[in-house]
Amino acid sequence: LLFIWAAGLAWSGSIDQRFLGKLSVVTKTMFLPCIIFDSIAGGMSFNFVKEQWPLILMGVLILGVGLLCGRFLAFVAKIPANLRPWFVLAVGIPNMVALPLVLVEAICHEARAGGQGVEECVHGATVRLFTVTLTHTLIMWVGCYEYARSSIEAELVTQEMASLAEVEVAKVGMLDGMVLNTQVDATHDQPEDIPIPSPISESPSEPMPKSLPQRTIAQRLTSDVLCNPPVVANLVGIIVALSPVLHQLLYSPSAPFSIF
Repeated sequence: LLFIWAAGLAWSGSIDQRFLGKLSVVTKTMFLPCIIFDSIAGGMSFNFVKEQWPLILMGVLILGVGLLCGRFLAFVAKIPANLRPWFVLAVGIPNMVALPLVLVEAICHEARAGGQGVEECVHGATVRLFTVTLTHTLIMWVGCYEYARSSIEAELVTQEMASLAEVEVAKVGMLDGMVLNTQVDATHDQPEDIPIPSPISESPSEPMPKSLPQRTIAQRLTSDVLCNPPVVANLVGIIVALSPVLHQLLYSPSAPFSIF
């Protein structure tokens, strides 16, 4: 029903791409960080993580197996090199937050027909969903980012080398033509010394293959991770959840900062 409603609004012209872009920015900077932080910091604790660690391990395995399946499918389907990293990431990174949260809401309302305990059911399922994806943020923004960057850089180097090879072939063709013309002239004029062009040598001024700017993990964390509100909410939520003092300040029955 939600998709039908959205499609109807788009078809009628009530919303356009600019409106959707602004709505996406609001969702990314406000709603999503709030639900991530509250689900992790409010629902988890050190004891919870200690008891539910298999869920965290399962999340790592799901992501790892998904990426391996993406690599295998890319090899079988012969995906072009410039599309391969995005294909692998699209296959390997599952949608384990947005759509499952909608399903959780529907299942909890159906299971609690009288309306009793629906909120607790939704909260508990949401916390466990975020427990499964607890490590996905760091894996995606460090490991997956490095995989995509290295793949793009390799493709750029390959394209640059191919263009240089084409230039060299063109130069060799021109040189062969010059030598042939010189030999033809020599048969008519019979000069004593005929200057023969020397073979093409590598010039230090030749452009070298381009590559992406090299950035360390610390630089990527500063420029990409720490500027992404959902990622920051995930990291801060983990710190609060694993710190009993901070958790009590925000989520205990007499928490002084529970209003925030």
